[in-house]
Amino acid sequence: MLLGLCSCQNLAPVQGAAHDFAAAADALIAAESTYFDQIQSASDEAHLLAASADYVGKNGSFVVIAAEFDKHDDFSKAKALRVKALAQLGNYARCIDAIGNGGEAPWLRSDVQATGASVDSLLADSQAAKLSKPQADAIRSAVADLAQLVVAKASIDHLQHLAEQAKAPIAAIANMIERDEQLIEADQFAPGLKTDQHQDTLNILHLIYDDPKVDSAQRLLAIHLAFANQPRIVSQGAMIREALTKLQAANDAIASGHYESAYEFADQAFGMAQRALDAAGPKS
Repeated sequence: MLLGLCSCQNLAPVQGAAHDFAAAADALIAAESTYFDQIQSASDEAHLLAASADYVGKNGSFVVIAAEFDKHDDFSKAKALRVKALAQLGNYARCIDAIGNGGEAPWLRSDVQATGASVDSLLADSQAAKLSKPQADAIRSAVADLAQLVVAKASIDHLQHLAEQAKAPIAAIANMIERDEQLIEADQFAPGLKTDQHQDTLNILHLIYDDPKVDSAQRLLAIHLAFANQPRIVSQGAMIREALTKLQAANDAIASGHYESAYEFADQAFGMAQRALDAAGPKS
């Protein structure tokens, strides 16, 4: 009886770390999906405002301006790839959770295979996925390696070894997320979208202001609409990157057998991913 109680107490940190690891991975998937929805919305709105400014100012023929209203930069495959890569990390996390609780998750075999097939399909056009060829190869390998770890069906006695083997593929996914943040937020994409939207709004207001046929009530309505529709800001990349960094730390702690630390890191990862989700309002 006493031996059984001691065994349960020893398993408690493992179970807590494994459960929070899986919860954090799920939160990261949701945050990344929402993040790319924001990127798409900001890009679409920038094109719409630019076309609107040309329309109001009659800058060109109607046929040309009408075509501008249909401009669209497609981020759907980039989003799908990242969500699928993180989903494979989520499959690995659920495997860890099952092992930590002394059980198995046989359905994960088909899940990891389906996820791997989806990633291979998306990477057939690495340009649409917004990755270079070497980066695409790294993600393909990472997703395949995580699948092999899940299918291996390790027991709790081999949990540390499993986590050790997962370090490299998780790092490859983390590198992709970090690169996204650099390109989208630290460089010129997101700041440029914000500047373009602001300038196009000012251009429209300027045209309305200079139009002698527009009365004060109409100008007031225009300025009200302008302030009610502020530029979209894409700013959750750092929080998502930090959440994934904490999840890496949790996996490293599992690999070292430091389950209390793994629990803390996984809990922090979940909190950061959740904050990224909470901060992802449609408007700034």
